[in-house]
Amino acid sequence: MAPVLILGMVPPSVTDRLRSYFRRSSFYTYLLNVTSLSSNLAQEYQASLDFSNKHNLHAVIPWEKMDSFGEARKIVVLDLGGTNLNLFEVEIHGQKEAEVIRTGSLDFYQDKVYTPEILFADLKNQLDHFILDSQERMDLKHIVFIFSYQMDQFVREDGYVDAVCTYFGKMRKSDGLVGAQIGLPFEKFLQQSGYPNVKVAVTNDTIIYGLASKSYEINHGDDLYDAGMNIIVGTGANIGVLFDQKDEQGSLGLRVINTEFCDYKSVELSKFDKIFDSQSDSPGRYLMEKMISGTWMHQIFKVILKDLIEQKLINPEVLNMMNLNTIDSEQIDHLMRSTDFNSEDKEALYFIWREINKRGGNLSGMVMAVMMVDVYKKLGKDLARIIITETGSVFKKNIRFRESLFDSLDRELGRLGFGDKIQYKFVNLSDRAALGAVVFDTYFNRPKTK
Repeated sequence: MAPVLILGMVPPSVTDRLRSYFRRSSFYTYLLNVTSLSSNLAQEYQASLDFSNKHNLHAVIPWEKMDSFGEARKIVVLDLGGTNLNLFEVEIHGQKEAEVIRTGSLDFYQDKVYTPEILFADLKNQLDHFILDSQERMDLKHIVFIFSYQMDQFVREDGYVDAVCTYFGKMRKSDGLVGAQIGLPFEKFLQQSGYPNVKVAVTNDTIIYGLASKSYEINHGDDLYDAGMNIIVGTGANIGVLFDQKDEQGSLGLRVINTEFCDYKSVELSKFDKIFDSQSDSPGRYLMEKMISGTWMHQIFKVILKDLIEQKLINPEVLNMMNLNTIDSEQIDHLMRSTDFNSEDKEALYFIWREINKRGGNLSGMVMAVMMVDVYKKLGKDLARIIITETGSVFKKNIRFRESLFDSLDRELGRLGFGDKIQYKFVNLSDRAALGAVVFDTYFNRPKTK
């Protein structure tokens, strides 16, 4: 039934109608229950800090003592993200100088089932194209492999950091990767095929990008901080935290926390999230990531759009402008710039996409505020200065995400009473994977001499 209008009243705009429906569908509960949500997120974060949590790493040296890149050497970095493989050759010339002398990047994944052997062979094939000289391959001693999936970390008997893959997903097929050790088998594979002297250490991108914040401080010796963080919002999403752990006797060294915060479950699901979660290949898991990351944000857009059409709140002819089976975030952004449909349809689509991104930014800011407050308390200082590395396509491109994150972060720090006690600085570092890998190799790999 069409709405009954009283003479002189202005009919509700499409944005008003959609906002009202979003409210009835529990989309805005993250804004309505801020106090309880923040408290619950803080509890989930505390669970991430447990010393038994194998997602994290620990160095025996504290943050302030990490003041150089170590001895002169060459490192090759393989950074395998959710979409691309990035390669770096880095030369460490002196205590404060790490130079990226060569880079490469490509779309890595193919439509096939990945076993450890297939993964290692594909990585080696790209490494061969990156290092063409056979003598360079013979001389190469240090590879840091950044593997951006969930993993359990440990230090091998030879002193190098390794990992067991605990999840390989986001539309990728695998057989035998989950539960497999990554570093040592890959190292042996390379040693038997042209890289006889190489040692391979493995860690997660969250760890490395967090350590890139320390590399920034080493490079800017007059710009000193008390702790570090990083946030990744691209194909996936995660936050890392770096702080000195102390007891009664003093510092226990630097802890690097891979929060895996997108598996937190504190946020109440909206009607749309429940529909999408039930249709996904991981129901009940990665609930926050499904609201935030590039892999899933456009999927939520499609769920909402279909529902609004069913509710007759949006003209179904908008579907003629897109292929819902294949549309992704980049295509949605392009669609927003199209002039091929009427202004009301465009306003509706823009509203959906903006509200999804605002929610992602708001939730990320809330979580970061909780983590910063905990770091402040652990440091025991009047003022805590935190350096933060930012990474990811959603962070850079999606409408209103970045602004919403900063607004939420400042609002939450103020609400919690720490707005004047914490200073933070975001940096977007080029070659962050390479620079973080150098810090990782310097302070976390502890090779044992024979």
